[in-house]
Amino acid sequence: MSTHGLLSDTVMASFRSIGAPECILLGLSGGADSLALLFILLELKRQERFCLSCVHVNHHLRDESDAEAEWLASLMAKLNVPFKVFDVHVPAGGSPEAQARKVRYEAFDQAMALTGAQVLALAHHADDQAETMLMRLMHGTGATGLAAMRELSGHVWRPFLQTPKESLMAYLEERGQLWLEDSSNQDTRFLRNAIRRCVTPKLEALAPGSLQRMAETAKLLGDEEQAWAVFEDRWLSHHASLDPPLIFLLREHFLCEPVAFKRRLVRRLCSVYGITLDRSQTDALCALPNTGRTSTMTLPGGACAHATKERLHILPASWDGTPDPLPGRVDTVDKLRGLGDGKRSQAFDKDKLEWAVLRFVRPGDRIVPLGMKGSQSMAKYLSDRKIDRPFRRWWPVLAHGNTVLWAVGLGMAQTAAINARTNNRIRYVYRGKLPGDLTNTMEERYSMKAIGMHQDMEKVLISQEEIKEAVVTMGQRISRDYAGKSPVFICILKGAVMFFTDLLRQVHLPLTTDFMAISSYGSSTKTSGVVRILKDLDHDVLGKDVLVVEDIVDSGLTLSYIKKVLGERGASSVKLVTLLDKPQRRRVELAVDYACFQIPNEFVVGYGLDYQERYRNLPYVGVLHPRFYQEETADEEQ
Repeated sequence: MSTHGLLSDTVMASFRSIGAPECILLGLSGGADSLALLFILLELKRQERFCLSCVHVNHHLRDESDAEAEWLASLMAKLNVPFKVFDVHVPAGGSPEAQARKVRYEAFDQAMALTGAQVLALAHHADDQAETMLMRLMHGTGATGLAAMRELSGHVWRPFLQTPKESLMAYLEERGQLWLEDSSNQDTRFLRNAIRRCVTPKLEALAPGSLQRMAETAKLLGDEEQAWAVFEDRWLSHHASLDPPLIFLLREHFLCEPVAFKRRLVRRLCSVYGITLDRSQTDALCALPNTGRTSTMTLPGGACAHATKERLHILPASWDGTPDPLPGRVDTVDKLRGLGDGKRSQAFDKDKLEWAVLRFVRPGDRIVPLGMKGSQSMAKYLSDRKIDRPFRRWWPVLAHGNTVLWAVGLGMAQTAAINARTNNRIRYVYRGKLPGDLTNTMEERYSMKAIGMHQDMEKVLISQEEIKEAVVTMGQRISRDYAGKSPVFICILKGAVMFFTDLLRQVHLPLTTDFMAISSYGSSTKTSGVVRILKDLDHDVLGKDVLVVEDIVDSGLTLSYIKKVLGERGASSVKLVTLLDKPQRRRVELAVDYACFQIPNEFVVGYGLDYQERYRNLPYVGVLHPRFYQEETADEEQ
């Protein structure tokens, strides 16, 4: 097969394996590798009909930088490809390569936001992959580091990682296409350049094809890393909490594991707070729980580890910005049977609970333990009961002012106890997790898979109760506005299904329903800007009053398109109904007629909204933690 055919097949296979994105942004340096990827993508675009645009980052580090940007702009104009140049300033201090990489990726992120691209295509090739492996080996690394760059990492797509650079140059030569050469690549003061010019040629001379085989090895190691991640997830779901602010693992189970697996586990725990460990720090952290005594260890960035008899905790440098744990609640039990277990179920003298609220422990809180006359601070109360120090600030209590009436899970206060003079009794049941719980002990237990989904949330933005209340209010409002009419409710699949069905039950009108499926997101976190109808309506809307129900209005492109289509089909009126409205992301002028909530520019999931088809079944709307969709830092970009 020709070089052109091999490259086309490679990119096509990779394109389909990542979900056939509908909008691609190509990072274009003007070198042979990025230009080869450009021409292959242009051919693929004619077949797959995706949106393609290019971005060039001008670092202004070389005299010829401006001329190169102008040359690329001229080429893109001839090819009729949307093209944007970002002029950036590389700050002084630190590694010039690292600083340039940082501002380059910031520019890439801006370009993705402007274009609505789902993926950023970069043309790293097999030679780059081999160089990355050698650099990491020289610095010291394990299997994770040697896996080097991945084909798809967050939103960054690298389809050429198994392709040698000489193939890309040969392809351009066949086309008669010139490319740019970066003169700074000759500077062997930079480690990558020194490896490229001094080391890899000798390796190829000693063992021809060694760079290609190293790239293949990186791919094998990457596949094994994915497999190891499954085992890590399984272990952590049973023996650890990754839900900030309660990050810990169980010491007893941890000590049973081989040291190689321990290293993976502690690195995963630290990654929740963005803490990166070197080899010596990793091994020291693995050894911290060995004695079974309370001990601490300072971690990078001011964070720390805290080992107790039962757990190994990871604590952030600051609690600022760290979300509170998901709150529990207390429910009243109608039928009183006994006094309860004193832990999660407790009978009280109702008259002594006036104005009591469920909250976390606060400084200054005091309690009179059951059976005692004098009070003591909650700090001492929790310490006496061997509660791990990291749990104490998050311990739920039922309190009036600074007087604690019930330390949930531990015991009630004498001041709220039932006695011979009690006239009114009430029994509360606490429903929720206590610090240290890995699953709820009440009937509201989550499955292990569900726990993992909850742990993926940075915070709960809108609770299940808030959603229910808003949907009821919205249904009542629509019922009033459309009194005497028989509107058609159109659900936009798939995200709006939960909201749609709950809303219909609150609308007390004769109505009909229909469904449309629209493609604009694919598997990314940003709308692509390209709208296609995947499933059309089953019924005519001519002369009908239509309400289009969506889960979220973001850019407005999808609903603007649908509203136009329905108007052209003769609908008498078209109103827009959404659970969530995100006006900061709007790219077109669009008025939303009915919105339950207006939210900030954060990536949300749950209650029908997904990321890569996950999280739809969460009962609330949560903010997905960025670590699940942001790009992992790469060693080198175009």
